[in-house]
Amino acid sequence: MEKHLLVLKPNLASAILPLFFKSTLKMLPFGIALLITAYALNFSGIINYSSKAINITAFIVFLALAFLPMKYNLMRLHFTKYYFYKTHVMSIFKFIKVKRSSLPYTQITNIKIIASPWDRLWRTGKIALNTAERGSSGLMLYYIKDPYEIEKMLHSLIQKYYGNSIGKLSDEK
Repeated sequence: MEKHLLVLKPNLASAILPLFFKSTLKMLPFGIALLITAYALNFSGIINYSSKAINITAFIVFLALAFLPMKYNLMRLHFTKYYFYKTHVMSIFKFIKVKRSSLPYTQITNIKIIASPWDRLWRTGKIALNTAERGSSGLMLYYIKDPYEIEKMLHSLIQKYYGNSIGKLSDEK
């Protein structure tokens, strides 16, 4: 078994707030429908509560609904690790099932860093490893601490083990 050179995990501390906002926006239509339904039931006399009680209850239920997708995404990140080897990078998700994605360095054509203002504040970001191969979607590394350092490390790994042969390999095909 080949020994890994580096193991990275997503930075969960920097992921919590963006995931919460995305989850809240995703569940906003359900929250509005819940509030309208509660007021309709109150207006029709099926339930008899004050507006304040309805608002507080709807808000608490909305937060619980928003927490579910966020919890799923945090669990997905928590059980994911990125392994860097001499020849390839591998993403492994281990929870109930195991999902492995591997990308040889020879197929990487572009390394892109995506860092929102929140990510830059926490010094994290996403690293997209793009390929030119059809059917291969590349690999996305989420919430990586110091993504610019990891990008430099990836370039040096590719240069160290493959030199300038990567461009020649893709031109010959």
